[in-house]
This record gives sequence, structure tokens and C-alpha cells, in this order.
Amino acid sequence: MTNKPSRLRTKKNIPSGGDWTDHAKQYYDHCKHMTTLSAGSMLLMVTMYDKLSKAPKSTGLVPLSVTLYLISLAAALFAMLGFASYSRGREGTPNDPSDIAINAFIVAMVLFWLGSMSLAWFMWKNV
Repeated sequence: MTNKPSRLRTKKNIPSGGDWTDHAKQYYDHCKHMTTLSAGSMLLMVTMYDKLSKAPKSTGLVPLSVTLYLISLAAALFAMLGFASYSRGREGTPNDPSDIAINAFIVAMVLFWLGSMSLAWFMWKNV
């Protein structure tokens, strides 16, 4: 049996002299998009909430969704800082930011998805 190379791009399977810096820049761009979407979703929620109906159902989903979006926004900003410092050549420092940044990126994605599902559930209940 031969070992097939993993398709997941991590620091460990990039060839030496590799292009992890390019990946860090792409992750940074993804984080920028997530922060924009989180902030836009919160603004949309605030404007729609007042105009939806007189007696909305499941009102607890709105604060839950806002909270998830805020934490997602914070995690994406934290990941952006990690990827930015890594792509500027601070690799190999004792606190290598790439692993922490990847974990923050994953947390931001999951929380953004959960916030979106909470918002969708609220809309489904009230429309």
C-alpha cells in the first residue's frame, strides 16, 4: 500500500520552501469576507426585526443569532491577525500563529453557520 498525500493543506504537508504564505493570505481574505458577512447580517437583522410583525415568535433566536455573529466576528478578526503576522515572515516564533489562526478560523466558520441557521429558523417561524 502506498501512502496517498493528504488534500488538506496544512503546514506539515507543504513542501519545504513551500507556499504556506500564499495559503495564509487566502485564509486572511476568507476572514475578511466572513467579517463583512457577519456585520452585514447583524445590520440586516436589526432592520428587519422591527418591520417583521407585531408579535414575533421565537424571539430568543434573535439574541442568539446576534451573539453567534459577534463571536464569529471576533474569532475571524483574531484569525486575521494570526494570518497577517504569519504571512509577514514571523514564522518560527515560539507562538507560531498559524495553528491558532486556523483554529480561530474554523470556530468563526462554525459560529457563522450556526448564527445563520438561527436567523433562518427565526425567519421561518415568523414568515
